[in-house]
Amino acid sequence: MNDVLARQIAAIESGDLEGLLRQYHPDAVVTRLDLVARGREEIRALFAAYLAKAPKLEELGGLQEAGDTLLYRATMVVDGQRFTTFGTFVLNDGLIWRQTAVALPA
Repeated sequence: MNDVLARQIAAIESGDLEGLLRQYHPDAVVTRLDLVARGREEIRALFAAYLAKAPKLEELGGLQEAGDTLLYRATMVVDGQRFTTFGTFVLNDGLIWRQTAVALPA
């Protein structure tokens, strides 16, 4: 597993908001279908709300790496509901610079 993704999963599962934020480039953008978070403060608010729902990784079902881009598929349990998630990370200087995420009920 890629180091960035492994740290991301560990921080999410342990509820470590500061650990998550250290993963993100100062100019990071996280794009979901329902919102766009730009910069660390908006990303902080996004992840604070997400971590309050006690997300847990159930299965990492796929991972593809191409240079500075990671594509993943995972099954997560969030707030007691199971979701299939798809996303990408684009890295810049080893930090997440661009992220997309989609979660569909499993």
